[in-house]
Amino acid sequence: MERVRLFCKEKGIALEEKGNTAPASYPFKRPHVEGIEFRTDQKRLLRAALIKKHGYIVSGTGTGKTLLILGLISSFPGARFLCLAHELTLLKQLSKEADKRGFNSGLYHGQDKNLGLPVIISTRQTWSRLDPKDYVDKFDGVIIDECHHMPPRGEYSKILSNMLAPIRYGVTATAPTETSDPEKFFELNGLLGPFIGEFTLEEAIEQGVLAKPKLILDMVPEHKAQRDIKGYDRVYKRLVVENDEYNRMIVDDMVKDKLEGLTSLVFVHENEHGEILLRLAESKGLHVRFIQGEVKVEDRIETKDMLDAGELDSVIANVVWMEGINIRTLGSVINAGGGKTDLRTLQKIGRGLRTAEGKEVVYLRDYYNPNHNYLVDHFARRLILYMKKGWV
Repeated sequence: MERVRLFCKEKGIALEEKGNTAPASYPFKRPHVEGIEFRTDQKRLLRAALIKKHGYIVSGTGTGKTLLILGLISSFPGARFLCLAHELTLLKQLSKEADKRGFNSGLYHGQDKNLGLPVIISTRQTWSRLDPKDYVDKFDGVIIDECHHMPPRGEYSKILSNMLAPIRYGVTATAPTETSDPEKFFELNGLLGPFIGEFTLEEAIEQGVLAKPKLILDMVPEHKAQRDIKGYDRVYKRLVVENDEYNRMIVDDMVKDKLEGLTSLVFVHENEHGEILLRLAESKGLHVRFIQGEVKVEDRIETKDMLDAGELDSVIANVVWMEGINIRTLGSVINAGGGKTDLRTLQKIGRGLRTAEGKEVVYLRDYYNPNHNYLVDHFARRLILYMKKGWV
Protein backbone atom coordinates (compact mmCIF):
# COMPACT_ATOMS: atom_id res chain seq x y z
CA MET A 1 0.00 0.00 0.00
CA GLU A 2 2.89 2.34 0.73
CA ARG A 3 4.16 1.96 -2.84
CA VAL A 4 0.67 2.65 -4.22
CA ARG A 5 0.42 5.84 -2.16
CA LEU A 6 3.87 6.99 -3.29
CA PHE A 7 3.15 6.22 -6.95
CA CYS A 8 -0.16 8.10 -6.89
CA LYS A 9 1.47 11.06 -5.17
CA GLU A 10 4.28 11.22 -7.75
CA LYS A 11 1.82 10.97 -10.66
CA GLY A 12 -0.76 13.34 -9.19
CA ILE A 13 -3.42 10.61 -9.10
CA ALA A 14 -6.27 10.94 -6.61
CA LEU A 15 -6.40 7.94 -4.26
CA GLU A 16 -9.35 6.91 -2.13
CA GLU A 17 -8.65 4.33 0.59
CA LYS A 18 -11.41 2.24 2.13
CA GLY A 19 -11.29 -0.24 4.97
CA ASN A 20 -8.88 -0.51 7.88
CA THR A 21 -5.37 0.51 6.85
CA ALA A 22 -4.12 1.32 10.35
CA PRO A 23 -0.76 -0.24 11.27
CA ALA A 24 -0.56 -3.10 13.74
CA SER A 25 -1.11 -1.81 17.27
CA TYR A 26 1.25 -4.25 18.98
CA PRO A 27 3.32 -2.53 21.67
CA PHE A 28 7.03 -3.20 21.53
CA LYS A 29 9.91 -2.87 23.94
CA ARG A 30 13.67 -2.55 23.63
CA PRO A 31 15.22 -5.72 22.12
CA HIS A 32 16.88 -7.98 24.67
CA VAL A 33 18.68 -11.25 23.95
CA GLU A 34 20.39 -13.04 26.82
CA GLY A 35 24.18 -12.64 26.72
CA ILE A 36 24.14 -10.24 23.76
CA GLU A 37 25.07 -6.56 23.59
CA PHE A 38 23.75 -5.35 20.26
CA ARG A 39 26.16 -3.34 18.12
CA THR A 40 25.29 0.18 16.97
CA ASP A 41 24.40 -1.03 13.47
CA GLN A 42 22.12 -3.73 14.88
CA LYS A 43 20.37 -1.25 17.16
CA ARG A 44 19.79 1.05 14.19
CA LEU A 45 18.24 -1.71 12.08
CA LEU A 46 16.13 -3.07 14.93
CA ARG A 47 14.82 0.38 15.80
CA ALA A 48 13.80 1.03 12.19
CA ALA A 49 12.14 -2.39 11.94
CA LEU A 50 10.16 -1.94 15.15
CA ILE A 51 8.81 1.39 14.00
CA LYS A 52 7.62 -0.01 10.66
CA LYS A 53 6.52 -3.44 11.98
CA HIS A 54 6.91 -4.94 8.52
CA GLY A 55 9.52 -5.07 5.77
CA TYR A 56 12.95 -6.55 5.15
CA ILE A 57 16.44 -5.89 6.51
CA VAL A 58 19.60 -6.25 4.43
CA SER A 59 22.69 -7.09 6.48
CA GLY A 60 25.97 -8.42 5.09
CA THR A 61 26.96 -12.07 5.31
CA GLY A 62 28.31 -12.95 8.75
CA THR A 63 27.04 -9.80 10.49
CA GLY A 64 24.62 -11.64 12.77
CA LYS A 65 21.24 -11.93 11.04
CA THR A 66 20.17 -14.67 13.47
CA LEU A 67 20.58 -12.26 16.37
CA LEU A 68 18.49 -9.68 14.51
CA ILE A 69 15.70 -12.25 14.24
CA LEU A 70 15.85 -13.01 17.96
CA GLY A 71 16.04 -9.29 18.76
CA LEU A 72 12.84 -8.67 16.81
CA ILE A 73 11.01 -11.52 18.54
CA SER A 74 12.13 -10.32 21.97
CA SER A 75 10.65 -6.89 21.28
CA PHE A 76 7.05 -8.13 21.16
CA PRO A 77 6.32 -9.75 24.54
CA GLY A 78 3.39 -12.14 24.39
CA ALA A 79 3.32 -12.30 20.59
CA ARG A 80 3.49 -15.65 18.77
CA PHE A 81 6.02 -15.88 15.96
CA LEU A 82 6.55 -18.22 13.03
CA CYS A 83 10.13 -18.29 11.69
CA LEU A 84 10.69 -19.86 8.27
CA ALA A 85 13.84 -20.76 6.35
CA HIS A 86 14.35 -22.40 2.98
CA GLU A 87 16.69 -25.17 4.12
CA LEU A 88 17.46 -27.35 7.12
CA THR A 89 20.87 -25.98 8.07
CA LEU A 90 19.43 -22.51 8.64
CA LEU A 91 16.53 -24.05 10.56
CA LYS A 92 18.83 -25.93 12.93
CA GLN A 93 21.12 -22.93 13.38
CA LEU A 94 18.25 -20.63 14.35
CA SER A 95 16.72 -23.24 16.66
CA LYS A 96 20.05 -23.86 18.41
CA GLU A 97 20.65 -20.14 18.96
CA ALA A 98 17.08 -19.58 20.20
CA ASP A 99 17.46 -22.38 22.76
CA LYS A 100 20.85 -21.06 23.83
CA ARG A 101 19.38 -17.59 24.44
CA GLY A 102 16.41 -18.80 26.48
CA PHE A 103 13.61 -18.46 23.92
CA ASN A 104 10.60 -20.74 24.36
CA SER A 105 10.75 -22.14 20.83
CA GLY A 106 10.06 -25.39 19.05
CA LEU A 107 10.74 -27.03 15.69
CA TYR A 108 8.03 -28.05 13.27
CA HIS A 109 9.88 -30.50 11.06
CA GLY A 110 10.29 -34.26 10.77
CA GLN A 111 9.33 -35.91 14.04
CA ASP A 112 9.10 -32.55 15.84
CA LYS A 113 5.57 -31.21 15.34
CA ASN A 114 5.00 -28.85 18.27
CA LEU A 115 2.60 -26.00 17.47
CA GLY A 116 1.91 -24.91 21.03
CA LEU A 117 5.01 -22.82 21.79
CA PRO A 118 5.33 -19.03 21.38
CA VAL A 119 8.02 -19.35 18.69
CA ILE A 120 7.76 -21.99 15.96
CA ILE A 121 10.65 -22.62 13.56
CA SER A 122 10.10 -24.53 10.32
CA THR A 123 11.11 -24.80 6.67
CA ARG A 124 8.96 -23.32 3.93
CA GLN A 125 8.64 -26.77 2.35
CA THR A 126 7.24 -28.39 5.52
CA TRP A 127 4.96 -25.48 6.39
CA SER A 128 3.51 -25.14 2.89
CA ARG A 129 2.11 -28.67 3.17
CA LEU A 130 -0.16 -27.63 6.06
CA ASP A 131 -3.78 -26.64 5.54
CA PRO A 132 -3.85 -22.81 5.78
CA LYS A 133 -6.74 -22.99 8.24
CA ASP A 134 -4.26 -24.49 10.73
CA TYR A 135 -2.18 -21.29 10.81
CA VAL A 136 -4.17 -18.46 9.20
CA ASP A 137 -4.85 -16.66 12.50
CA LYS A 138 -2.51 -18.47 14.89
CA PHE A 139 0.46 -16.08 14.76
CA ASP A 140 1.04 -12.41 15.45
CA GLY A 141 4.27 -12.27 13.50
CA VAL A 142 6.23 -14.11 10.81
CA ILE A 143 9.96 -13.79 10.03
CA ILE A 144 11.63 -15.14 6.88
CA ASP A 145 15.34 -15.97 7.08
CA GLU A 146 17.24 -15.43 3.80
CA CYS A 147 14.13 -13.81 2.33
CA HIS A 148 15.72 -13.39 -1.10
CA HIS A 149 14.67 -17.03 -1.58
CA MET A 150 11.09 -15.96 -2.30
CA PRO A 151 10.36 -16.96 -5.91
CA PRO A 152 7.17 -15.43 -7.32
CA ARG A 153 4.08 -17.59 -6.74
CA GLY A 154 6.12 -20.11 -4.75
CA GLU A 155 5.71 -21.71 -1.34
CA TYR A 156 6.30 -18.48 0.55
CA SER A 157 3.60 -16.81 -1.52
CA LYS A 158 1.09 -19.49 -0.54
CA ILE A 159 2.01 -19.29 3.15
CA LEU A 160 2.13 -15.52 3.54
CA SER A 161 -0.99 -14.93 1.46
CA ASN A 162 -2.90 -17.16 3.88
CA MET A 163 -1.66 -15.57 7.11
CA LEU A 164 -3.24 -12.68 8.99
CA ALA A 165 -0.06 -11.95 10.98
CA PRO A 166 0.40 -8.15 10.86
CA ILE A 167 4.06 -8.24 12.01
CA ARG A 168 6.16 -9.37 9.04
CA TYR A 169 9.92 -9.27 8.65
CA GLY A 170 12.54 -10.67 6.34
CA VAL A 171 16.33 -10.71 6.71
CA THR A 172 18.85 -11.25 3.94
CA ALA A 173 22.34 -10.35 2.78
CA THR A 174 21.35 -10.04 -0.89
CA ALA A 175 17.95 -8.51 -1.59
CA PRO A 176 16.66 -8.22 -5.17
CA THR A 177 16.17 -4.72 -6.55
CA GLU A 178 13.51 -3.30 -8.82
CA THR A 179 16.00 -3.34 -11.70
CA SER A 180 17.88 -6.61 -11.03
CA ASP A 181 14.80 -8.81 -10.49
CA PRO A 182 11.56 -6.79 -10.57
CA GLU A 183 9.22 -9.77 -10.18
CA LYS A 184 10.97 -11.05 -7.07
CA PHE A 185 11.35 -7.49 -5.77
CA PHE A 186 7.61 -6.80 -5.89
CA GLU A 187 6.85 -10.24 -4.42
CA LEU A 188 9.10 -9.41 -1.48
CA ASN A 189 7.58 -5.96 -1.00
CA GLY A 190 4.04 -7.23 -1.36
CA LEU A 191 4.27 -10.16 1.04
CA LEU A 192 6.61 -8.74 3.69
CA GLY A 193 6.79 -5.00 3.22
CA PRO A 194 9.29 -2.36 2.10
CA PHE A 195 13.03 -2.12 2.54
CA ILE A 196 13.83 -1.16 6.15
CA GLY A 197 17.57 -0.58 6.27
CA GLU A 198 21.00 -1.98 5.41
CA PHE A 199 24.39 -2.75 6.92
CA THR A 200 26.71 -3.37 3.99
CA LEU A 201 29.62 -5.77 3.72
CA GLU A 202 31.95 -2.82 3.17
CA GLU A 203 30.71 -1.08 6.32
CA ALA A 204 31.10 -4.27 8.35
CA ILE A 205 34.70 -4.79 7.18
CA GLU A 206 35.58 -1.11 7.70
CA GLN A 207 34.20 -1.19 11.26
CA GLY A 208 36.00 -4.44 12.12
CA VAL A 209 32.79 -6.42 12.48
CA LEU A 210 34.03 -8.74 9.73
CA ALA A 211 37.52 -9.87 8.75
CA LYS A 212 39.10 -8.22 5.72
CA PRO A 213 39.54 -10.54 2.71
CA LYS A 214 43.11 -10.83 1.43
CA LEU A 215 43.22 -12.04 -2.16
CA ILE A 216 45.83 -14.54 -3.39
CA LEU A 217 45.76 -15.21 -7.15
CA ASP A 218 47.52 -17.95 -9.10
CA MET A 219 47.56 -18.98 -12.76
CA VAL A 220 46.86 -22.44 -14.14
CA PRO A 221 49.54 -23.60 -16.63
CA GLU A 222 48.70 -22.58 -20.20
CA HIS A 223 47.95 -25.14 -22.93
CA LYS A 224 46.83 -23.46 -26.16
CA ALA A 225 45.46 -26.67 -27.69
CA GLN A 226 42.69 -26.74 -25.07
CA ARG A 227 41.12 -23.55 -26.46
CA ASP A 228 39.46 -25.52 -29.28
CA ILE A 229 37.20 -27.54 -26.95
CA LYS A 230 33.54 -26.89 -27.82
CA GLY A 231 30.64 -26.45 -25.40
CA TYR A 232 30.76 -25.07 -21.88
CA ASP A 233 29.98 -28.39 -20.16
CA ARG A 234 32.89 -30.11 -21.93
CA VAL A 235 35.20 -27.17 -21.22
CA TYR A 236 34.35 -27.21 -17.52
CA LYS A 237 34.73 -30.97 -17.18
CA ARG A 238 38.07 -31.13 -19.03
CA LEU A 239 39.71 -27.91 -17.85
CA VAL A 240 38.38 -27.70 -14.30
CA VAL A 241 36.97 -30.94 -12.90
CA GLU A 242 39.45 -33.34 -14.56
CA ASN A 243 42.41 -30.97 -14.81
CA ASP A 244 45.19 -32.77 -12.91
CA GLU A 245 47.54 -29.76 -12.86
CA TYR A 246 44.80 -27.50 -11.53
CA ASN A 247 43.67 -29.96 -8.90
CA ARG A 248 47.23 -30.43 -7.65
CA MET A 249 47.55 -26.64 -7.33
CA ILE A 250 44.41 -26.53 -5.18
CA VAL A 251 45.54 -29.33 -2.88
CA ASP A 252 49.04 -27.83 -2.62
CA ASP A 253 47.37 -24.61 -1.42
CA MET A 254 45.37 -26.60 1.13
CA VAL A 255 48.66 -28.01 2.41
CA LYS A 256 50.23 -24.51 2.49
CA ASP A 257 47.32 -23.25 4.56
CA LYS A 258 47.73 -26.10 7.02
CA LEU A 259 51.46 -25.42 7.38
CA GLU A 260 50.64 -21.77 8.12
CA GLY A 261 48.19 -22.79 10.82
CA LEU A 262 45.09 -22.00 8.76
CA THR A 263 42.01 -24.10 8.15
CA SER A 264 40.52 -23.94 4.65
CA LEU A 265 37.14 -24.26 2.96
CA VAL A 266 37.25 -25.32 -0.69
CA PHE A 267 34.24 -24.62 -2.91
CA VAL A 268 33.43 -26.77 -5.94
CA HIS A 269 30.46 -26.75 -8.31
CA GLU A 270 30.46 -30.42 -9.30
CA ASN A 271 30.37 -33.37 -6.90
CA GLU A 272 32.83 -35.24 -9.12
CA HIS A 273 35.31 -32.41 -8.62
CA GLY A 274 34.85 -32.61 -4.86
CA GLU A 275 35.51 -36.35 -4.85
CA ILE A 276 38.70 -35.91 -6.90
CA LEU A 277 40.01 -33.22 -4.55
CA LEU A 278 39.06 -35.30 -1.51
CA ARG A 279 41.15 -38.24 -2.70
CA LEU A 280 44.11 -36.00 -3.55
CA ALA A 281 43.94 -34.19 -0.21
CA GLU A 282 43.78 -37.43 1.76
CA SER A 283 46.78 -38.75 -0.17
CA LYS A 284 48.69 -35.69 1.13
CA GLY A 285 47.79 -36.56 4.71
CA LEU A 286 45.14 -33.87 5.17
CA HIS A 287 42.23 -34.47 7.53
CA VAL A 288 39.37 -33.38 5.26
CA ARG A 289 35.67 -33.98 4.58
CA PHE A 290 33.44 -33.39 1.56
CA ILE A 291 30.01 -31.81 2.15
CA GLN A 292 27.32 -32.14 -0.52
CA GLY A 293 23.55 -32.52 -0.72
CA GLU A 294 23.35 -36.16 0.38
CA VAL A 295 25.21 -35.50 3.65
CA LYS A 296 22.76 -35.38 6.60
CA VAL A 297 22.17 -32.02 8.25
CA GLU A 298 23.46 -33.35 11.58
CA ASP A 299 26.71 -34.43 9.88
CA ARG A 300 27.05 -31.02 8.21
CA ILE A 301 26.71 -29.29 11.57
CA GLU A 302 29.22 -31.69 13.17
CA THR A 303 31.67 -31.04 10.32
CA LYS A 304 31.25 -27.28 10.67
CA ASP A 305 31.93 -27.48 14.42
CA MET A 306 35.00 -29.68 13.84
CA LEU A 307 36.43 -27.25 11.29
CA ASP A 308 35.75 -24.32 13.61
CA ALA A 309 37.54 -26.15 16.43
CA GLY A 310 40.55 -26.97 14.23
CA GLU A 311 39.83 -30.70 14.34
CA LEU A 312 39.76 -30.76 10.53
CA ASP A 313 42.39 -29.28 8.22
CA SER A 314 39.89 -28.52 5.50
CA VAL A 315 36.38 -29.04 4.18
CA ILE A 316 35.44 -29.34 0.52
CA ALA A 317 31.85 -28.24 -0.17
CA ASN A 318 29.44 -27.58 -2.98
CA VAL A 319 26.50 -25.16 -3.10
CA VAL A 320 24.89 -26.51 0.11
CA TRP A 321 27.45 -24.57 2.18
CA MET A 322 27.24 -21.27 0.30
CA GLU A 323 24.61 -19.96 2.74
CA GLY A 324 23.86 -20.30 6.44
CA ILE A 325 27.33 -21.51 7.45
CA ASN A 326 29.75 -19.18 9.24
CA ILE A 327 33.06 -20.48 10.56
CA ARG A 328 34.64 -17.94 12.88
CA THR A 329 38.14 -19.42 12.89
CA LEU A 330 38.30 -20.18 9.15
CA GLY A 331 41.57 -18.91 7.72
CA SER A 332 41.22 -19.49 3.99
CA VAL A 333 38.49 -19.78 1.35
CA ILE A 334 39.58 -21.52 -1.85
CA ASN A 335 37.44 -20.93 -4.94
CA ALA A 336 38.12 -24.15 -6.83
CA GLY A 337 34.87 -24.05 -8.78
CA GLY A 338 35.33 -20.65 -10.41
CA GLY A 339 32.03 -19.11 -11.52
CA LYS A 340 30.95 -15.72 -12.83
CA THR A 341 28.11 -14.34 -10.70
CA ASP A 342 28.82 -11.74 -8.03
CA LEU A 343 26.29 -13.32 -5.68
CA ARG A 344 27.89 -16.77 -5.68
CA THR A 345 31.40 -15.32 -5.34
CA LEU A 346 30.37 -13.20 -2.35
CA GLN A 347 28.55 -16.13 -0.77
CA LYS A 348 31.74 -18.19 -0.89
CA ILE A 349 33.99 -15.64 0.77
CA GLY A 350 31.19 -14.84 3.21
CA ARG A 351 31.65 -18.19 4.96
CA GLY A 352 34.96 -17.00 6.39
CA LEU A 353 34.28 -13.35 7.18
CA ARG A 354 33.40 -13.82 10.84
CA THR A 355 36.07 -12.57 13.21
CA ALA A 356 37.69 -14.53 16.01
CA GLU A 357 40.41 -13.89 18.57
CA GLY A 358 43.62 -13.12 16.67
CA LYS A 359 41.87 -13.15 13.29
CA GLU A 360 41.77 -9.90 11.32
CA VAL A 361 41.93 -11.20 7.74
CA VAL A 362 40.61 -14.18 5.80
CA TYR A 363 42.54 -15.36 2.74
CA LEU A 364 40.70 -15.83 -0.55
CA ARG A 365 42.47 -18.00 -3.10
CA ASP A 366 41.35 -17.81 -6.72
CA TYR A 367 42.81 -19.07 -10.00
CA TYR A 368 43.17 -17.64 -13.48
CA ASN A 369 42.72 -20.32 -16.14
CA PRO A 370 43.92 -18.95 -19.52
CA ASN A 371 43.03 -22.06 -21.49
CA HIS A 372 39.56 -21.15 -22.74
CA ASN A 373 37.57 -17.99 -23.38
CA TYR A 374 34.76 -19.15 -21.09
CA LEU A 375 37.09 -19.45 -18.11
CA VAL A 376 38.95 -16.22 -18.95
CA ASP A 377 35.64 -14.34 -19.05
CA HIS A 378 34.49 -15.80 -15.74
CA PHE A 379 37.75 -14.91 -14.01
CA ALA A 380 37.57 -11.36 -15.40
CA ARG A 381 34.11 -10.94 -13.86
CA ARG A 382 35.35 -12.16 -10.47
CA LEU A 383 38.42 -9.92 -10.67
CA ILE A 384 36.24 -6.88 -11.38
CA LEU A 385 34.17 -7.72 -8.30
CA TYR A 386 37.32 -8.02 -6.16
CA MET A 387 38.53 -4.66 -7.46
CA LYS A 388 35.18 -2.98 -6.73
CA LYS A 389 35.30 -4.32 -3.19
CA GLY A 390 38.86 -3.08 -2.72
CA TRP A 391 40.32 -6.55 -2.17
CA VAL A 392 42.98 -6.31 -4.89
